[in-house]
Amino acid sequence: MKSAFIRAAVVLSILTSVAPFLACSPFQANTHSAGSGSSENLISALSVKAYTVDEWLSLSAESRYSARAGMTQAERNAIWDQLSLQQKMALTEINKVYDALLTGDLGIKPAGSPFSVNQWIVKSPAERASLRPTIAGNGLDLWNALALEQKYAMTETNDAYNRILNTADLCAASGYPDIQYLDVPISFNRTVVPFYFGNETIAVAKFTVPASTSPDSYLDASFAEYDGPPTFRHTTISTRPCDFRSPDKSGATGPISASGGNTTMNLIDIGIEKAEPRLIPGQTYYMNVRNWAADFNNGAGGPSCQEGRNCKGSFVIVIRN
Repeated sequence: MKSAFIRAAVVLSILTSVAPFLACSPFQANTHSAGSGSSENLISALSVKAYTVDEWLSLSAESRYSARAGMTQAERNAIWDQLSLQQKMALTEINKVYDALLTGDLGIKPAGSPFSVNQWIVKSPAERASLRPTIAGNGLDLWNALALEQKYAMTETNDAYNRILNTADLCAASGYPDIQYLDVPISFNRTVVPFYFGNETIAVAKFTVPASTSPDSYLDASFAEYDGPPTFRHTTISTRPCDFRSPDKSGATGPISASGGNTTMNLIDIGIEKAEPRLIPGQTYYMNVRNWAADFNNGAGGPSCQEGRNCKGSFVIVIRN
């Protein structure tokens, strides 16, 4: 096993000396950040599987290294060129960890954890997702032991994997015939919905957390009636529009936060170092709203807007310290 690791390290050393970009080449598992290329954008590979950006980033370090070994220089360049700056930075960080493992450096190992930090980082996001429930505190001690750059890298990785898992169009699958989109600024000023808001409508407010947001901040996102009758609403904060699935504080399989009431409020910490649920500075999210009450129809849930009424409302999305 040691000799195999040494041989791999030698090959890696040769490859990374061939071209400058290979010093931070994408053979480590990682994800793609909001706003970067679509996972539908196929990377051309002539002699190997054609990976999407998200598929490539979701491989384990070992799997990606093996895939790279079968690629030409042009194919490796094609992958690297399609990565966003955030993805390149994340992969560079993970490459350093993989190099350290090849030399026998396991990194910090929290007390009671079956994995060291370096062993954890080079796993695929799918492997980490399956292993977290088996680790004390769902892996929180491992997360806390990561350096800030490593946390960003892991977030990138997990986001790519989540996009692969969540390829369905939730708006198309919602059954609602009217989906209304609007951009809402981070502001104490209210944004009134400019459309008829009945039971057949979902309002989707897109907003971006400023990259400069201080780490001691939190999001305060609310929705209330405005020039319309008091109406019970169901609101969520998610990385995806029309997301009314069961909440998942990681955001992987459902909205990060959910709220219900005549006035709804979602309060979420901001910062990569915060425990889940959390929002990441620089990323885009969606506040989804529908006129719906969970306790209607004997607990089955149902529409809450009075028949024939325009149940208008307004968004207020602010960042507080």
